[in-house]
Amino acid sequence: MKLLNKMIVKALAGSALLSVAGSTLATEVTVQASTTVDNAIDLTVAGTLNFGTVRAVVGSADGDCAGLTLPAEDGQPLEAASGTAFTAACTAPSDAVLIAVDNSVERPEFTVAGLAPFTNVTLSAINGGTDGRLEITGAPSTIPWFVLTDWTAYQSSGFSPAAIDLTTTGNIAADSNGEIVFTVGATLQTAATPTTDGITAAYQEEAHEGEFTVEVVY
Repeated sequence: MKLLNKMIVKALAGSALLSVAGSTLATEVTVQASTTVDNAIDLTVAGTLNFGTVRAVVGSADGDCAGLTLPAEDGQPLEAASGTAFTAACTAPSDAVLIAVDNSVERPEFTVAGLAPFTNVTLSAINGGTDGRLEITGAPSTIPWFVLTDWTAYQSSGFSPAAIDLTTTGNIAADSNGEIVFTVGATLQTAATPTTDGITAAYQEEAHEGEFTVEVVY
């Protein structure tokens, strides 16, 4: 009996040892997860839209107006206006005059930065201020003003510089550095409806100023 008891004890002990050796140990660690949203891009501008010095005579009737176009592409000279908005407004050119005295023009250059490489954005709108006017600050309404129409834009950065189609998509793509550079042009037009607007005076030999906005959607 004693021998049998010893065998039973040994067997039980062996079984207990096997049970301990086969158990699983576990531990855990907590890891933080996060993200940061940054949708901002940088849109900056250098320079202004300047048509230089001109000679101007206001028209004698509605539809009697003249215009000069400054192409958006850098280095291009002023040319006779022929855009859609200009043609629609100036239906009866007669007495109106707009002639460039010099070619001291300037185009504003816009830079979009902070994009991922080759990202597409949209130049969605170029809008003039008060009816797109360039006028003498504080002048009475009888003094004629100029109007900015037929906006154009030209992308000078990237692999294939080209005009930006503002009439459809307006899409422009960033280069490998995530940047876009483009310039803007427009048509300068004499007052199109002098009779309706009650214009009775001549153009004054002073600076005529205005402003416009450019919107980029991304």
